[in-house]
Amino acid sequence: MEWWVKKYRTTLRPASCRVVLQSGALEMIAEIEACRLRLREGDKLTPLADARYCLNNNPTQTLKIRNATHYRASVGQTPANNTSPLPLLVMV
Repeated sequence: MEWWVKKYRTTLRPASCRVVLQSGALEMIAEIEACRLRLREGDKLTPLADARYCLNNNPTQTLKIRNATHYRASVGQTPANNTSPLPLLVMV
């Protein structure tokens, strides 16, 4: 499932950061390992293997989700380019 970055925050630990991600009506908070990429609101994360995601369909820019928590399901707030009618939350 593809996720879009809604909010991005760095943490006190330089090895990780936290983001709010959205896919369809689902939102989750995720901790990303090794935040060496410059994430911005609106960036797209596409799944790869082993909790890895590529940034904006670029397989040379990958990141790993360390921890993810279901945040909420919002009705009627779908990114314009999301074609998934019923997204599923993948527990990492």
